[in-house]
Amino acid sequence: MSNTAKLSDLAFPEPPALKADWVRIFMEPLPGSGEKICVGVVLRSGSETLEVPAFQRDTLKCVYGDQGAVIWDATQISLSETAKKLKTGTVSDNIRLPFQHAYVGPASTIRGDSMAQMARHALAMSASFAAHRPPSIEGDESEPVKKSAETARLPRLIRQAVRSRAPQLNDYFNFEFQVKQGARATLIDYASPRLVANFTRLNPAQLGDCVRHAKSKLWNLEAAQNRPDLFKPDTHELLILRPAEDDPMYTDRQIIRVNAAVQELIGEGDDKRLSIYPVVTPPKAATRILEREGIAA
Repeated sequence: MSNTAKLSDLAFPEPPALKADWVRIFMEPLPGSGEKICVGVVLRSGSETLEVPAFQRDTLKCVYGDQGAVIWDATQISLSETAKKLKTGTVSDNIRLPFQHAYVGPASTIRGDSMAQMARHALAMSASFAAHRPPSIEGDESEPVKKSAETARLPRLIRQAVRSRAPQLNDYFNFEFQVKQGARATLIDYASPRLVANFTRLNPAQLGDCVRHAKSKLWNLEAAQNRPDLFKPDTHELLILRPAEDDPMYTDRQIIRVNAAVQELIGEGDDKRLSIYPVVTPPKAATRILEREGIAA
């Protein structure tokens, strides 16, 4: 007798009962550049709608400068207009927005246990911004920023490398503070009396997203600079994990693009009086921290 189970005998889990229709909102932040980003999602389940931007306002300021405020306002209006039309009509990409370079993407369906959970999933599928600094979602009961940052691979590997050589520095990792009263907590990867540092990575296969993430990390360091009551050191540094020049996994063209990205970030850092320090492995980043702390490597 065959031991192979019949498909009809398998007990598949029931899908979540709550179902929603949803659409993405796209925008060209720099008209004519060809760059398109997902700026948010709108969901509708029955008579309930939920509109969520894909980023925090300060992230746009970091990436696009003064133009970020314009993008933010346009995003809020586009989300609101889309939600109004979803309440009264069919979910489709035929919705027209009041901006020339903003439009609604194809409609989809999604299932989940709550509107907030479905919105979080929709953003994860649509927008790289949301992965780096997730927006607040009303009713979302997911884990706070600090826990997700502690489980991120790069900060965890650097922390392990530092802890193995200087365990007394362990408590300086994952420091949260508020830029101003009432603001959402901002995370600094490492903050001691001698060094305030953030960590980021340049992956040649996702270089555009990585550069945006690095710039948001720079903005956080600049915000820390503006809180001398919390952060005393003169050194504020972004440690960038990048491929080595002779890394056989990447082409010469990819390495050239990484070098250009590093130079772009160095320029951003110079403008903000922030140090940029590229490394090729997490242990090298750990060595840099120990040097800054005055501990023999």
